[in-house]
This record gives sequence, C-alpha cells and structure tokens, in this order.
Amino acid sequence: MARLLPAALATSALIATAALAPATASPPPPTASPGAVAGSFPAAAAPGRTVTLVGNLQDELGCPGDWAPDCTTTQLDLTDPEGTAYSGVFQVPAGSWEFKFAINGTWDESYPGPNVP
Repeated sequence: MARLLPAALATSALIATAALAPATASPPPPTASPGAVAGSFPAAAAPGRTVTLVGNLQDELGCPGDWAPDCTTTQLDLTDPEGTAYSGVFQVPAGSWEFKFAINGTWDESYPGPNVP
C-alpha cells in the first residue's frame, strides 16, 4: 500500500507546488488543502532535476495511465533560477484524488516518502 496525500477537490483547478530544500535539511510533512497541494523535500542541487505530480488523476490530465512518474504532462515547472521550487496548475474533475511527487521521472526518489501503508 502507498502512503498518499488525499485531496478532495471541489473545484476543477489543482495547484501543485514543490520546494526542494538543501540535502541536509529535514523535510517538513507535506501539506494538502482543497484545490491545492504543496510539499517541501530534501534535495541536492542537480542540473536538469524534474518534479512530477503522480497519482490516480494522471489519466484525467492526459497521461497514458495513472501513477506514471515518467509522464511529462504532469511535470511541474521550475519557478526559481536556483532549482529549488517547482509549480504547476492542472484542470481536473471535482473529486477525491491520491497523489505524490516523483523526482526525475522515476520512483527512485518520491515524496511524501516511501510507499508504505
């Protein structure tokens, strides 16, 4: 079973943000609120680092399937020149969704942590 961030959406906009902290930082718990999700994660500075919103909403957003960390359609945009903040706005149907953030298009690094019950 996966440890997930639940989000109940009453609107059709999902705003996702991710802040990557220095590798030595202890990550605060991810947060979620209706229509928005945010997380802060430890990360080493790395050129070309990507952050992707993954979950059971990806096929609604145009990915070929759900839980696909390599789908570039749900990849967040880099929002600062130092490579520590990412953001994305997605139009999804109202409902309840489960999601995480995957780093570099794989499950090698994902947040809010390992897939656990």
